[in-house]
Amino acid sequence: MRIGHTYKINVCFRPPRKLLKWTIQGEKTLFTQALPSKANEDLSVYSTIWTVDGFEVTRRGRREKIHFFFELERGQILTTTLQVKFYASQNQSASQWGQPMHALDLLCDSQPGQSAVVVRRGSIL
Repeated sequence: MRIGHTYKINVCFRPPRKLLKWTIQGEKTLFTQALPSKANEDLSVYSTIWTVDGFEVTRRGRREKIHFFFELERGQILTTTLQVKFYASQNQSASQWGQPMHALDLLCDSQPGQSAVVVRRGSIL
């Protein structure tokens, strides 16, 4: 990810969940919900715009973690991290080496009466 650049981040929940609050690195985001297509009625999709600010360029051989916090209906909480590298804003070649992320697809599970949501499987699309 390039420092100073803005990214659209999508998150998909399977089975569908109502998202009440979404924070990235402790910063509350404004998000929208996309309507699922007929082929994807088994999920809910939310999008936000996030600018990479306050990070230093990641050193060679290292990775950084971005922390995500989701508050879902019925008081359920989901936290997860994404491992990334941060590149200088003017460094256009290095940030194109990997595959771009379009969405975080999470297969979730929770037990009745518990607030924790467990990610059974996560994919970066």
